[in-house]
Amino acid sequence: MPKDDFGTPLLKLLSCEDKGQPLPFLQLGDLFLRDADHPILLVINASCDLQFVPSNVADTRLPKRANSILFLPGEAFSDDTAIPKDELTTGPVQFAGAWWRIKWHRKMLFSLPHCTVEETLKGSGYDHVLRLRTNRALELQQQVFNECSRIGLEVHPPIGTNMDIRLFVNKSEGCTAVGAVIKSGAVKFHTGQREKKGVVILKPEAVDFIREQVIASCVGEDGGLLDKLQSAITSLTTNRKKLFTTPLVEPKTTSGGMISGVKRISLSIQNVKIRLGDTNQDVIECGRKDVVTILFEEP
Repeated sequence: MPKDDFGTPLLKLLSCEDKGQPLPFLQLGDLFLRDADHPILLVINASCDLQFVPSNVADTRLPKRANSILFLPGEAFSDDTAIPKDELTTGPVQFAGAWWRIKWHRKMLFSLPHCTVEETLKGSGYDHVLRLRTNRALELQQQVFNECSRIGLEVHPPIGTNMDIRLFVNKSEGCTAVGAVIKSGAVKFHTGQREKKGVVILKPEAVDFIREQVIASCVGEDGGLLDKLQSAITSLTTNRKKLFTTPLVEPKTTSGGMISGVKRISLSIQNVKIRLGDTNQDVIECGRKDVVTILFEEP
């Protein structure tokens, strides 16, 4: 068996074993089939990469036993089944006593080391008995490789900044801070758009903590104010998912109740206002008429 020093640690990484069996001869377009209920596997390596001379014939062009064999998986549909035109298909192909069309899953490419193909597939009940016409196999190969190797535009990942959260409630004594500061309760990052808008995302556990603090603030209150606080609690409960799945876009204008460095973020939650800023006094000024005010601030 030809020694393949670099392939040995790769096989170990993949929990594969080379048992030294003769390598199967494969060509572009070869199909491995079991039945119509199991994935159909198409070999899509370039044919020239699959050529080798068996070691018992000559010691030239010896194969690297751990080389990858690329497979494109597909599923069988009866010949009269409607398949969307934008799908990658082949057919009709005859096997298992009937004619089938094959829909290929181009984003599910996978590979097996050459030395494990025989044992892995034949051991799972697959037969290596059919081959697509070369022109159709080449067409499939080109379409799949064009998609998986396409070059996308450079997009810088957003770098987030943790934001602390303070909660203000308009109680009988006025707009006051309640509860402890929620450290790193939200994340702020900039979008990739030209205007570089700031976007804040609340963390789910922060939403739950805010609701608990509003419930606690109801103690000792009565009348209309208590009704508003309870309405705010209901809003926080019914909009829980909305609060931590909706990107809260930072406004760039001074409209919407902005005082000094505090901006009001537009999100329709009854009796609850969300603001972005860094001074408590500004929030108190902004929140005189708000039942509950949530303030995001950089730590």
